[in-house]
Amino acid sequence: SINALKDPALFNERSATITGTSVEVTAAISSDIQEFTLEVTNLATKQIEQSAAFDNADIESISGTDGQIKLSIDGQDFLIDYLAGTTLNGLKSLINDAAGEKVDATVVQVGAMDFRLFISSVDTGTNQDISITNTIGTIDTRLSEGAGGLTEIQAGINANFKFNGQDIIRESNNV
Repeated sequence: SINALKDPALFNERSATITGTSVEVTAAISSDIQEFTLEVTNLATKQIEQSAAFDNADIESISGTDGQIKLSIDGQDFLIDYLAGTTLNGLKSLINDAAGEKVDATVVQVGAMDFRLFISSVDTGTNQDISITNTIGTIDTRLSEGAGGLTEIQAGINANFKFNGQDIIRESNNV
């Protein structure tokens, strides 16, 4: 009967027992009452790249000439034009304007006269590999991939977990 469905005891039968702090369980309105086990091997992470140090983010130029970089992530390429004299903060804005739905660029002062550009993927997973190549002009080597330039500080990896003993891999942390 309808009164049985109104009984708060039906909702109260749903519970989650979790060890650690890395999992949140939510029961959807139409979900069956059930018991399951969830063992997290590792969570999915974002890709994060970091430039080498610049003395000043608002004065020091990333290039003496006009140019263009290609930012690639998740199978998409973004061509980003810059002008001679563009600063690190200016490049951050150009990246966010062009590729803001896929990456987040920010400049952080990590020490005295030590400003760095951080580019992180918006999404998680192994397909979030970020690369920057110079297509026109010459960008400062501190922003180029390789020694003394742009370096990966966190790899984008997929989540690995077991649901009721079954190994599962996901690009995100949603089951």
